[in-house]
Amino acid sequence: MKRKLNFIVLLSAIILTFLSGCHKKCENKDACNYDEKGDCIRKGNVTFWTDNLDATVSVTISGTTESIVSELSSEPNCNATGCANFSLCSGTYNYVASSHYDDWSGTVTITEDGCVKICLN
Repeated sequence: MKRKLNFIVLLSAIILTFLSGCHKKCENKDACNYDEKGDCIRKGNVTFWTDNLDATVSVTISGTTESIVSELSSEPNCNATGCANFSLCSGTYNYVASSHYDDWSGTVTITEDGCVKICLN
């Protein structure tokens, strides 16, 4: 009986060790966080662009500033060259933008793996 009990205790310890070692961890350094399962939570993107560039436009979100340096004739893809591109965790953010001639401000809502494009004109 004692031998059977020792075997059950040992088997339980092995199973618990195995299960605790199976916890998946988020190892993506660019991820925002990880959920209770350990899966990575990916960022979303916002791209600011303009179809009327009189001067470089500086856009600031959450303490980071990027510049629009190209005028585009149609809506670009996310992260397009010449646009002000941001990769952010899910949430709602305030932005401010300015050039020598204009000022803009507003809010943008970012979703995981999402892509928002905002035309400043």
